[in-house]
Amino acid sequence: MYDCFRSGEHLYIVLEYCEDGDLKGYLDRNRKNGGISETEALTFMRHLMSGYSALLNKKVIHRDIKPANILLKQGVAKLSDFGFSRVVEDPTKTQKLSCLGTPLYTAPEVLARQ
Repeated sequence: MYDCFRSGEHLYIVLEYCEDGDLKGYLDRNRKNGGISETEALTFMRHLMSGYSALLNKKVIHRDIKPANILLKQGVAKLSDFGFSRVVEDPTKTQKLSCLGTPLYTAPEVLARQ
């Protein structure tokens, strides 16, 4: 994130330009070639876990991690779209939060409110 500012009722977040698009598109483009390699998948997962860890350290929960919200730049995966994110004092105790996000990618325990 490069910058963040408000203009009237709107909040703007200025992010790095990721010219390689999102992970959903990347996976779709590579599906006809047999998909991506396990090595590439593990590399992306390491990048995402690093980003997720940074969010937890800042007490931020994303609430909508899915391939379309993961941007790619020169082989590096980056979390994006923080529209449903929220700062919480204890990320392990989020029972009172609204159930947001994309249902297909929502964890079963979130859907079950556990």
